[in-house]
Amino acid sequence: MDDGFSHGFRRFLSGFDQDFFNNNGIFGFLKKDPLFSCKALGNLSKASSVSSIVSIDSYAAGYWDSGFESTSEKSLTTPVVSRRVFLGGLPKDCALHNIHSNLRGYNFTHVDWPSRKSNNRMMGYCFVEFVDEQEVLKFVEGASEIGGRWFKSMRFSRRKEMEIEIRPFFLTNAEWEADDGYPEDSFNSTIFLGGVPRDATAKQLADALSVYGPVFQVSIQLETRTHYPKGVAIAVFKKKECFKRAMSAKLLLFGAPGFRRRIEMKPFIDKSGVCPMCLEFSSMVFCGHIDCLNYSCNECYRIYHEITQNDHSNDCIGRGTFYTSFSDRSRRF
Repeated sequence: MDDGFSHGFRRFLSGFDQDFFNNNGIFGFLKKDPLFSCKALGNLSKASSVSSIVSIDSYAAGYWDSGFESTSEKSLTTPVVSRRVFLGGLPKDCALHNIHSNLRGYNFTHVDWPSRKSNNRMMGYCFVEFVDEQEVLKFVEGASEIGGRWFKSMRFSRRKEMEIEIRPFFLTNAEWEADDGYPEDSFNSTIFLGGVPRDATAKQLADALSVYGPVFQVSIQLETRTHYPKGVAIAVFKKKECFKRAMSAKLLLFGAPGFRRRIEMKPFIDKSGVCPMCLEFSSMVFCGHIDCLNYSCNECYRIYHEITQNDHSNDCIGRGTFYTSFSDRSRRF
């Protein structure tokens, strides 16, 4: 997890007060900013009132004002969509030059085309990285919506035109927050999600996590350069009991149109924090045993479990530890 993301959540986890949530706080700003509203973008069915064809005018880049009057005030452009776009359903005889020919007229930097490790054959999908978000919006222009998925006509070799699925990631889908209520204890109600599908939305994750209880907020971590999802997220429950139920389950069966996957749930552990037992500033660990489920520093963890005579050494969770291998988490079932 990069330092910028960690630093932001360090403030988030330091404890809430009312000023943090009022109109002067960061959440007040986000609520007033249409680019961070779930109603602003990301819903293809509302992109055009005429037909199911996407209109680029519906996704024009937005601007926000800092709220301070100054002669040197400038409007700052806020990114709307990731520069990285998924293309799926490529034919088996497709070659790289075929993809380039279909991208003629668009400014892109490169095509990332994964291959199978077993036989080095190219996968049936690729990622295209465009120079800026305006090129992405231009590429999306004219795409058709079928069953909640986006398709664009392309031609490969001597084939007739075929529909290729495209998945642009709109940044409004990276954040979700409940309309009412606040966490009882943000520090003990926050979980880390690993193995999140790249096209999953924060709202979909919140809906899936609701089986453990009411969710307050979900935030998907994005790459700094392209604003494309990294495959990890952070979620905050409203109650600690919900957090404990999620920690007991450890794995979440996440299903959405087009995919199902096991998502790993673990406690959110910052690089360092204040131990709730000794009140010293130190690196933190978490006891994942169902009878414990508490944060502490390494020394307090050792002393506490010696006193209680409970050997939970196999349940000690630190930063970067996972319950399952990536292959098990991404296996389709």
